[in-house]
Amino acid sequence: SRFAGDLDGQVRATRRAGLQSGLLAATMTASGYALLAFAMGAATSLALRGALTIGSVIAVFELLWFMISAVQQLSAGQQPWPGERTAATASLMRACS
Repeated sequence: SRFAGDLDGQVRATRRAGLQSGLLAATMTASGYALLAFAMGAATSLALRGALTIGSVIAVFELLWFMISAVQQLSAGQQPWPGERTAATASLMRACS
């Protein structure tokens, strides 16, 4: 029927949106940790040269940690591609089964 065909299209779109959302989350996490690793390496290097104190290194780490976690939380709370209607599709699938 027409309804089942439309539902199949929505199922494919939901899967694609789920994959893209997972890819976005993985990319944000990986880039956040890469930034932390780079910043800690640079701060440690400066501390060993005497340009930064240990307290400054810890302050840099904490500042970056909170900034990166805030960006990750913002990206997790939003639908990355607004054309995908995953919640509506899930409701339709429950109604049809």
